[in-house]
Amino acid sequence: MNPPLLTSTRSHVAVAAPPMGLVFRGDAAGGRDARTAARALLERHGVEADCVDTATLVVSELVTNAIRHAQGPYTLRVIVSAIAVEIAVSDPSPTPPRTRAPDLIDGTGGFGSLIIARLARRVIVDNHDDGKTIKVVLDR
Repeated sequence: MNPPLLTSTRSHVAVAAPPMGLVFRGDAAGGRDARTAARALLERHGVEADCVDTATLVVSELVTNAIRHAQGPYTLRVIVSAIAVEIAVSDPSPTPPRTRAPDLIDGTGGFGSLIIARLARRVIVDNHDDGKTIKVVLDR
């Protein structure tokens, strides 16, 4: 299991909510459950509605890619601070994400990484022995 991505020793910002770390099935029901859990945590901790919607979209994109490409369970971590929301999805695939041209004809994807790059303050891909973690930092 990976340690939290943001702790008090790595940031000068106090964490406003304890990190949420949950493991989900690598299927559509797991994706729905991940979005629901992230939205509930953010709303419970008073995150602004626009940021909740943005974070839920990012969670959706990240877990959809984990379901589609990693084909196994994945871990979602959400950390809320006074100035940011961090979303991290870890999956067992060592293959890094790649940006590709969006498919405007067959609808097979290609939009997710572009959407996330536009919305995020920072995107970090961390490869490790158990696969990879994609971390997205959003401003509040």
